[in-house]
Amino acid sequence: MRQIVGMLEIVNVAGTADFELLMQHSLRRRLWAGAVTISSLCVHNTLLLMALPDAPSPKAIWSDKETLELVNILYEKRAEGDGAGNFKPASYKAAADHIAPYLTQGPVKTGVMCKTKWTSVRESLFFLIIFN
Repeated sequence: MRQIVGMLEIVNVAGTADFELLMQHSLRRRLWAGAVTISSLCVHNTLLLMALPDAPSPKAIWSDKETLELVNILYEKRAEGDGAGNFKPASYKAAADHIAPYLTQGPVKTGVMCKTKWTSVRESLFFLIIFN
């Protein structure tokens, strides 16, 4: 008995049961190959998405009044700091809430923006205090 499957010609010598077993095995291998291919594509796409950069956050534009108010509020909250000029995230969030009315341009300041600004201002203030 001869049958053509795809481009293969299979000769069934031993009987129909052997041919069906061979076909089941072939089908199982194709299903596994398809599952592995789909899984690989999913992993590949996930890695590509993870490698894409996040959308850039808007840059903070600080006025002199906002900077002064940031320094003032963190000076008032100095007891919440660690003594080296560092504060907890809640302190920076409170500072952001405090300076919100003084916004003149740019996005509303967040706690992270306040921390970044404070880090740069703190270095300048410490330099002025030491060398004056």
